[in-house]
Amino acid sequence: MTAKKNKSAFPGTLKISCVLAMMIGVTCIPLELARRWHQLTDLQYFFAWFDDIIMGSFLLWGVWKTYRSGNGQRFLAAAWGFATGLIYSSLFFQFSNRNLPDPSGVSVNIVLAGKFLAFAISIAGLFMSILTNNGSTKN
Repeated sequence: MTAKKNKSAFPGTLKISCVLAMMIGVTCIPLELARRWHQLTDLQYFFAWFDDIIMGSFLLWGVWKTYRSGNGQRFLAAAWGFATGLIYSSLFFQFSNRNLPDPSGVSVNIVLAGKFLAFAISIAGLFMSILTNNGSTKN
């Protein structure tokens, strides 16, 4: 099968998972950099923002592997698993510390709503990437 045939053979759920991964991957990096722009040079906060860079990059890489090789579904599922874990941690840490101001200055409730939405999307993307059997993994 050529790469073009593999792309058209992807089931709808895998396509949706890829679109969601691109959406989260492309938006989380600039949003987190904008949210913490004043902390980027402070090494104390390095891991507070760098994990989102890794997560977004991993999701984009999973999409690339899925479309390029036709059998990259496992990489996309791994990226979604990683993202789900990071977002879960971030969401519930923020929720338990909701009395503290957000580094961006935005209302904590707005940040929590965004993180909850990202968490719901990551769970959906994870399930769609795991449960899809695209048949192209058989060699």
